[in-house]
Amino acid sequence: GWRRRALIAVLAVPPAVMSIYMGLYQIRAIESVWDPVFGAQTLAVLDSNVSHAIRDLFRIPDAFLGAMIYIADIVLAVVGSQQRWYQKPWLVILFALAIVPGAVVSLFLVVMQATVVQAWCFLCLLTALFSVILVILAYPEVRASIGYLGSVWARFHAAMPVWKAAWGHEIHG
Repeated sequence: GWRRRALIAVLAVPPAVMSIYMGLYQIRAIESVWDPVFGAQTLAVLDSNVSHAIRDLFRIPDAFLGAMIYIADIVLAVVGSQQRWYQKPWLVILFALAIVPGAVVSLFLVVMQATVVQAWCFLCLLTALFSVILVILAYPEVRASIGYLGSVWARFHAAMPVWKAAWGHEIHG
């Protein structure tokens, strides 16, 4: 419903802002990053070999990649009607493809902080927590869409009706 999706959109704003803030440090637009818990360890995380490897791979600081994902979460949370789970399952699946990998990557980066970097970043941990919350909140709608497409498959045992249903076409027969 709208209430849950609005909550997702609202809850994706703080980690988007935090990610932009950290990304500004990574491009040296600002000199430091505030961390009330781990202090200078945050800079060690944001300047780590892990962070540089991600930047080399994607040609953009990892914090800005995170911001892009959170902004996509916001946009994908607010588009479509309350019935998009069956009217536009493709949109819900796209929503899941933004939220779930974002959370997986966030958790991976937390593990990397502990094991490789051996330093902690409070804002990074906070954004990871938000990512997990977003997945939990998005789960019912994603489950409903996948369940709907599964029921179309169970009814027809053919890919074309599922494909058409995913794009919002009425399925008869």
